[in-house]
Amino acid sequence: MIQNLPPEYTAKMRDLLGDEYEAYAEAIEQPSCPGLRINTSKISVDDFVKRSPFNLEPVPWCPNGFYYDPVSDRPSAHPWYHCGLYYIQEPSAMAPASFLQVKPGDRVLDLCAAPGGKTTQLALAVRERGLLVSNDISASRAKALVKNIELFGLKNVVVTCESPQKLAECFPEYFDKILVDAPCSGEGMFRKGSRMIRAWSEHGPSYFAPVQKEITAEALRMLKPGGQILYSTCTFDPSEDEQTVEHMIRLCPELNILDLPHCEGFVPGFSRFTGSDIKGIGKTVRLFPHRIRGEGHFVALLQKGSSEKDACHETEDLKENVIIRRETGRGKAAKTLRMEIPGETADMKGIYFKRSGLILGEEKASRFIPGQAYAMTLRKGDWDIELDLTCEDERAVRYLKGESLLINEDDGLPDRGTVLILIGGFPAGWGQISGSRIKNNLLAGWRMQA
Repeated sequence: MIQNLPPEYTAKMRDLLGDEYEAYAEAIEQPSCPGLRINTSKISVDDFVKRSPFNLEPVPWCPNGFYYDPVSDRPSAHPWYHCGLYYIQEPSAMAPASFLQVKPGDRVLDLCAAPGGKTTQLALAVRERGLLVSNDISASRAKALVKNIELFGLKNVVVTCESPQKLAECFPEYFDKILVDAPCSGEGMFRKGSRMIRAWSEHGPSYFAPVQKEITAEALRMLKPGGQILYSTCTFDPSEDEQTVEHMIRLCPELNILDLPHCEGFVPGFSRFTGSDIKGIGKTVRLFPHRIRGEGHFVALLQKGSSEKDACHETEDLKENVIIRRETGRGKAAKTLRMEIPGETADMKGIYFKRSGLILGEEKASRFIPGQAYAMTLRKGDWDIELDLTCEDERAVRYLKGESLLINEDDGLPDRGTVLILIGGFPAGWGQISGSRIKNNLLAGWRMQA
């Protein structure tokens, strides 16, 4: 692959890496190191490792992240993937959300969020006491974002599709923590092949660096005094990395670069690419594929203000969630949805919410029809009628493929009713019992591909 790299990129990386360039060039010829991140809202790390059929090795910078063996393991084909027990994620991409110091109860913004890897990671830290606003300017990309949020069984997450400028008008100095995993030239993804290299040739650092400066400027407007902002890219170019951090500090001089956890192989930021008055650039880090098992990332953590008052900043109590009924559609397509909405955003106007809260289900005549997203928030024992299939039961895969199921005598189910289907103790979706069969209610977009 290395012979296909643009000469200007090769020259830049030789200057950046010096004697390490050959090791880098050799590394990107090797296969990628895939990973998965455990959904600790559903299962503990210890329990997952004990019960998992995969060959797992810990990712050093993410306590619930693991490498798996791509030769022997296929986690995307396992039933637990469809129960939201883990997210398949490139290991270096686990670093940014791991390093943003989110606490339960925080107001958090994931500004460039699709497809949702970092959002699902942040939400586990926010928990149900806080609020996570997950934004992507593209409504089409946000579809995958919503699906991953619902698959993980997350409640206090809303999805917006707005420009950073529009959000800054609505949320001035609102957030305790902000993650900006900015669109970039993708130099850390070159191991994925010629498509990424062609994209770099069409839109390289000179295209993305101004975009990143615009995005971070608006993000700073939304950050509370004392709050933290984590800036990251999956590229190596200093104009997109150190120089964007420098631009942030010049816009907001009260920003201070914070220390990041030390992991073997992390490379400190290069101060030679910024002005001498910018302090702490060496606290930023790069993850190079020849130094760590992963692709590539740049990460910088900054705090707005450093006074004792700001450092001891306490998150204020958030409004409680509210249950609402919302009418959607017209004519025969009209329906009444029951939803759980974060109280913080329930009355906000002028923002396009792709997901304004958790859809509990549909009210139809005198019946309540529970929704798929609601199923994923439940635990075993939460629903009156449940069928818990083992991962080895052939009905588990049949259910995930959208097929009807035959009821066994020892299942202990009634003749009628809505049943929550679990696989290995974890909800997968709904079915409707009719005599000796269960009609499959799993939505088409949630089904396992044949």
